[in-house]
Amino acid sequence: MAIVISLCLFMLASFVSAETLILTIASVHETTPYVTKDHQGILDKLYAEAFKRVGKKVIIQPVFPARGIYQANHGTVDGEALRIEGIELHYTNLIRVPEIVWEGDASVFTNKRRTDIKPHGWQSLEGYRIGYLNGWLFPEPYIGGFNNIHKSNYLSSLIDMVEHDRLDVFIHLRLVTLYYLKKQGNTSVKELKPVLAKLPLYLYLHKRHARLVPDLIKALQTMKKDGTYQSVYDMINCQLALQHDKRGC
Repeated sequence: MAIVISLCLFMLASFVSAETLILTIASVHETTPYVTKDHQGILDKLYAEAFKRVGKKVIIQPVFPARGIYQANHGTVDGEALRIEGIELHYTNLIRVPEIVWEGDASVFTNKRRTDIKPHGWQSLEGYRIGYLNGWLFPEPYIGGFNNIHKSNYLSSLIDMVEHDRLDVFIHLRLVTLYYLKKQGNTSVKELKPVLAKLPLYLYLHKRHARLVPDLIKALQTMKKDGTYQSVYDMINCQLALQHDKRGC
């Protein structure tokens, strides 16, 4: 499977223009609202505009988290669309564009029947059976030493395990999980408050694109000032409020 996906990415790179960059995002199936098939997701919109302002086009390709960071670091693709600060210390061929692209909420989810779990920071989860996506790096410093950690390639698997009492909780991006649960009509899994962590998320590029970094910083900063970011925030908040009401936003 790894060979097939790598080959597909190579073929994709061969067919697109030299002015088009391919970025990976760390999930295979559950990427809404960040990346969608109709290219109307948060990152679809933000990166289309940001790269347009520096004279480039961009394609965002969902892949398994661990595979995406490997491919970006080895130059099979041009970068990673959304990662935490610090991965450049371990993946030294990657350059972080030092302007926050999005602040994601990492939330704890459990079966709605559970009333005993009240998360207040990472340490409050010790002793529970915890799941999160394989290839996610940000939980490791906080819970890497805990017992009963389960990693999966799919959000849907984590949800299923919580529903069937094979996990107590799973940790995932709040927006992605809420969208997925609503899409599936799932009412058996609930989000626990407060949010576990605020995650400043960044764009990473392979070092061969280092010359683009200053212009992308400027583009992202300008987009925050000219209303581009606010329009995306408004769209997401509206869709969540309406729960995908047919009236639209």
